Amino acid sequence: MLAEAITAAQVLKMLYFLEPQGPYAPDYGEISEAIATASNQDPLFPQRPDGCIRTAAILVSVAWYESRFHKSVEIGRAHV
Repeated sequence: MLAEAITAAQVLKMLYFLEPQGPYAPDYGEISEAIATASNQDPLFPQRPDGCIRTAAILVSVAWYESRFHKSVEIGRAHV
């Protein structure tokens, strides 16, 4: 069984769940499209029915963990 595709709308829900008022909220549409495309093109779990969804969840969670979607990351002023 192959992984079922994830939509950008599903990824968008994940982004808003984690950071509803984030500074990147206006860009969430573009971000969710990119994550959905990457998850569908090369899922980490291609043989699982939820493989694309799991892949997207991992990508969203790592992005959130690394940056919290803060603008300081983009402009290079982030502190660890």
